This record gives sequence, C-alpha cells and structure tokens, in this order.
Amino acid sequence: MVQRSISLFHWMMKGINHDFCPNMNRYVYWLKKPIGWVVSGAIFSLLVGLLIGPQGYVLMWSFIALLVIGVAWPWLSMKGLSCKLFFEESRSEEDNDVHVILEITNRLPLPTFGLMLTGQFLQEGNSDDDQVAVSLRQVSAWSVCRFDWVVEPRRRGELPSQIPIISTGFPFGLYQIEKPVEVHGKTIVWPACQQLDGIPPLDGSQFNVDGTASDRAGTDGETIGVREYRHGDSIRNIHWNHTARCCRLIVKEKQSLTQMPVRIVVDLNACNHHGVGGQSTFEWAIRIAATVCKQLHQHQAQIELVCLGLSREVPKKVSNRWGLQPVLDFLALLPQYVPDLAKTRSELEQSAPIEDGKRFSILIHTKSFAHVPDSKQLKSICIDPDGFIETDELDDFHTSHWIQPEPNRTASIAITSPQTAAKQLSELWLGGLYAAH
Repeated sequence: MVQRSISLFHWMMKGINHDFCPNMNRYVYWLKKPIGWVVSGAIFSLLVGLLIGPQGYVLMWSFIALLVIGVAWPWLSMKGLSCKLFFEESRSEEDNDVHVILEITNRLPLPTFGLMLTGQFLQEGNSDDDQVAVSLRQVSAWSVCRFDWVVEPRRRGELPSQIPIISTGFPFGLYQIEKPVEVHGKTIVWPACQQLDGIPPLDGSQFNVDGTASDRAGTDGETIGVREYRHGDSIRNIHWNHTARCCRLIVKEKQSLTQMPVRIVVDLNACNHHGVGGQSTFEWAIRIAATVCKQLHQHQAQIELVCLGLSREVPKKVSNRWGLQPVLDFLALLPQYVPDLAKTRSELEQSAPIEDGKRFSILIHTKSFAHVPDSKQLKSICIDPDGFIETDELDDFHTSHWIQPEPNRTASIAITSPQTAAKQLSELWLGGLYAAH
C-alpha cells in the first residue's frame, strides 16, 4: 500500500511538472524574472483602474515608479564605472594560488552598491557550472577602488577562460545591468607536475637519457689526455705525476657528454580516454607528459613532444629548444577533454606513432591504445581507464554504443587511479620505465 502511494505521488508530481506547451516557453519565460512580475502587476492594476475604480491607477503608478527606479538606477550606476582586472602571475600551476586585482573607477558623484563580478576562473566542472561570483560591497563616489583576492585554478588553461562580467541590480534586483571587464594580462595555468628523482637508464647500457660520453673535451667521463693548467680548472683534476715531472701544473682532460634526444609521444585520442573533468585519463596523460618533460629538461635532454589524436587546427609538436616554458604552455592550452564517440577502430589504428629507432622515446597512453611498438628504445607509461571512471558511470562505460578499441593485452598497467597516479608514476620512474611489451 505504501509503495503504491509513493508511485502515485511520483506520477502526480511528474504530471504537474510536465511541460505541455514547450513552444510557448519563449513567450512566458520572462515571467521567471522579477521585472516580469512588476510589469504584470502594472498591467493588472491598469485593468483594475479601468474596470473597478481609481485605486487601481495608484497601484499602477506605484509599479511604474518601482520599475523605472529599479532599471534606471543600476543603468546609471554602471555608466559611470570602468573596470580593469589584473593577474599578478603570468604563469602558474593547477591548485596553486593566483592573486587577482580588480580596479574600479567611479566617475559619478553617487556611490555604487551591490556589484557582482562573474567569470570563469578554471574551476572544476563543465563550462556551464564553472562560474565564480565575487560580491563587492561598495564603490565610493568619485574614487578608484582596488579589490584583491586569491583564485585557485583547478584545471589547466588560460585564466580567465572568458571575459569576466561585472553586474548590479541595486536597489531592488529587478534587472541586472552587465558590463564586460577589461583584462590586463592573463595567467597561463600549467598542468600539475609531480616530483621525480633521477632519469631512467637505457637497457643494456651504462648511460642514460642524460647523454653518452664522447671524445670531445669536457668535464665528465673518463680521462682522454692531459693539458696545461688554465685559470678556473679544478684542483681535483690536477695530474700530480705530470706536474712534478714538468715543473708546472698539468690537469687531466676528460670526456664530455652529448645530449640524448628524447621523443615523448602522448596519445590524446578522445576515444581512448575516459573519466570526468580534471580526473579523466586525458588530463592525467597531459600531467604525466608535463612531469616527464620537466624532469628531462632539468637533465639537459633535447625534448620533442608529439601529441596524437588532435584536430588539424591544433599544433601537434613542440620542443624545448627555447626552454621549458613553450612546452608547458603548449600542454596548458591544449583543448579540453570532450568524449568523441564517432571514431572507428580503423581510425584509431592510423593514429599509432611511427617507431623512431634513432632516439630514446617515451609513450604515454591508455590500455586501449591500438599498438605499442616492440623496441628497446621505447618505454611505455600505460594508464588504466577503468580506475578513472566514476561509480555511476560504470554501466554507461560497459554498455556504450560506440566501438571500443581492443585493449593492448601485453601492456603492463602503470597508472591505475587518479588517487595513486603520482605515487605510481614516481615508482615507475625509479624502476627505469620498463617497456610495456
């Protein structure tokens, strides 16, 4: 009996909330705003005055006065304002504080109240629910006011991602008057980088991605000869036997290390990635790529970063020839993850990277990647998409209608969840990045 009552109640609520005339919404949705009720009150008051008595005219003019003041006051206040937004940092990382300064100039002899700054400041979530609102108490007459606060961006990108809007509805909130804010200097938010130690060695060699020893003179490697002492040489390099024999300072000449070119390939094909927002495998693949690039750059490696699965309009390659900043900027400004359900398996196979046996390569991919080449020069970082999917999405993931690529059965899974990604990446890096083949 209770179950039937609950079902009947749900059926009644569904009928009450059902939209029977969706085509009429654009004509009546204005009633959802406060100004719509004031206009309706003025109209009905006019009808009362015409059909019943003069008391209706008093209400009508009261509603009209309320309407005029509620619209004219915020419109006039906004006309006298000019707003500028400044960001103190030009570069930052995810989850790091960014200082924001809002400068408002009021050219009118009247103070302004009830200002609201609304914008997208790279918070977690979709673009529709990414809005951040900052309320401002008062802007004095004939003044320049500065407001500062701290924003903590939750995802990579350009801050702000859209032009902020300042608005006011004071005094009655009947109608919001909006105005765009001038942005002076933006902040590029880099992907969060993890702390790694050392560099992975190559199989079957005593050298690593830091480079190999050459016969050119330098300060590393084995001794290849001797020469006379020059100002600035270390005393530890003095060859004392030759110094005693020649009666002048003789130092050892050592080998130099040549930089090892490293190719980092990141699979960003949307069909191979899953998850939500900043905790998707797409975003974690970018974070892992940023971490690897930063670590190799600190060890003076020549980096070429290649991204797969991007649209034709987006650049796919970048190097650290001019420093690490262009590489991290490139990763920060990559398009956000949007599930692509139209790709076929043949298209996925065509996106596989071509093996480059002349240089050390690191492939960052998910277990759905079509093919991982078998090469001693290639190391693999594999992500398991199953651990990045929310609980309520598991059914949709396993019963989706689009063609899922055949997982790489021979790949060893290195990153299994966003909670353990940082620790697993560090352990994998210390373990030498064993090839996934």
